[in-house]
Amino acid sequence: MRTAIALLIAVFALSSAFEEGHTWTWSGIQPPPTSDDVELTILDSWTVTWASQALGLDVVEDGTDQTVIFADQISDAVNSLDPDAGSAGSISFPLYGPNNYCFGIAWGEDSSQTEYCSDDWSASDVYYTEDLVDWTAYTNPLGGNGRGMAFDGTDWWIAGSSGSNTAVCRFEPGGSSELFGLPEIPTQLSGLAAYPYDGDIYLAVTAYKTYSIYFYVYDGSSVSFLASAPCPVGCSSSLGLAYSQDRGTLFWSYSSGSYTICELSVEFTDLSEDTWGSIKSSF
Repeated sequence: MRTAIALLIAVFALSSAFEEGHTWTWSGIQPPPTSDDVELTILDSWTVTWASQALGLDVVEDGTDQTVIFADQISDAVNSLDPDAGSAGSISFPLYGPNNYCFGIAWGEDSSQTEYCSDDWSASDVYYTEDLVDWTAYTNPLGGNGRGMAFDGTDWWIAGSSGSNTAVCRFEPGGSSELFGLPEIPTQLSGLAAYPYDGDIYLAVTAYKTYSIYFYVYDGSSVSFLASAPCPVGCSSSLGLAYSQDRGTLFWSYSSGSYTICELSVEFTDLSEDTWGSIKSSF
């Protein structure tokens, strides 16, 4: 009986992981312990009861209102959180028909034109729209390995893998792309946040089963590791990440029996004086 119960638990865990797009075989290998270079503090958290999942994450904002959007693969839809009300947000729409296994969803605004881009971990495309009606499929620069997505104000970013190595990619849908390896993270990537600051782009990255948030900077030519911190609460899967410029905070989603979204403050404590000062100001 115990063997049968254990088998059922294992099957359920694998099924849940598959529904979240976790496809790498995880050996349990963890990176070296994180330092005290950065501290994450939970400002608020919300259990998502109005959607089946909370994957990917991004923040739609206009200087006044902020709405956290996320992918729901089970419902083939994008849903949202209003962090001020602590409940379902006003943004909700179905995904493009072929986009059956969405993970990453990103919002951008270029020349006052609203844009959305999503990926699919079972198909080798990204899907782009300016009106939520007409979608265009472009080749995903990471193939079917893309997960979290972000827009930095100019370019789109996607987290995932290249071969057996973790990586992020800066790209234009249907255009150029540039790949950067992330050797600090040994397991499959999930969430990604990207935002401009002081002429550079700062990146924050999560992995499904490595329970830390990693911080990098892109200086226009290369991506450099800055620091990492343990996820601020225990979970079974670390899933989504997004940065709000209006609020100066990160939003992080995870699963542990249910899906939860947290708002996090970030404090860097032990970097060089110049780097520490600029990054602290950005948050």
